[in-house]
Amino acid sequence: MDTYSFGMLMWELFSMIVPFADNIEGAQTFVIDKNCRPKIKYSRTETDDKDAPFVPNDIAEIIKRCWANDPQERPASISDVSEMLKLITFS
Repeated sequence: MDTYSFGMLMWELFSMIVPFADNIEGAQTFVIDKNCRPKIKYSRTETDDKDAPFVPNDIAEIIKRCWANDPQERPASISDVSEMLKLITFS
């Protein structure tokens, strides 16, 4: 699995929503041509997008790195993502 897909899977686990479910056919244009990604809520109290999932900041940063527009800026492998996840502590 590539790291972009892994980032999408992490977003899906937090949101319990299939990414781009409302427009699967247009997802490629949405992501590649327009550089759009699913929304992430960084605070449980944010109200500007009720459909965006709350994702803890450390996880959100990893997801965003996996989704970088330039593939060279993404983690090189799932092993790299795994190492980043190991550094996160939940309290």
